[in-house]
Amino acid sequence: MLEKILGLDSNQQIDSLTIGWNHGPVIAISLIIVAVIFSIYLYRSENQLPKSRRVLMTVCQSLALLILIIIFMGPFAKITKSNSYKRNMLVLIDTSSSMATKDQRNANSIEEAARALGEIKPSQDFDPGKANEIQTKIGNPSRIELAEATIENSKVISDLK
Repeated sequence: MLEKILGLDSNQQIDSLTIGWNHGPVIAISLIIVAVIFSIYLYRSENQLPKSRRVLMTVCQSLALLILIIIFMGPFAKITKSNSYKRNMLVLIDTSSSMATKDQRNANSIEEAARALGEIKPSQDFDPGKANEIQTKIGNPSRIELAEATIENSKVISDLK
């Protein structure tokens, strides 16, 4: 509900809320003492009125003085908010005839192809000595097949974030 009152978007949330006063308790106590003395003075100065009306006037004056004290104390609310945005990623894929080319691969490109195809996990270490074994597993995919596999392999995309 507080988010609605503050006009926060759906991608914003409140991290912390601090409510306080600009002036300390000494000023508050001083203002309250002055207000009590002033109320007693006003109550006694209206002797000709009936007691019920004097009590009603005192209550109204006390509420007005309380509001003034709150205003003079300088209340504040410090709100820390955070934004969370969904990041978009633009992926452009070349679909020309050159993408059908099947490249000769060295150990580094075999590793990249195996990661794109999901054969090796992104966090897993690559052993160059097993490059031929991995090459046999993944075959010799074309460039477009590697691009498609990269998009389909959600772990590769999430590691880019």
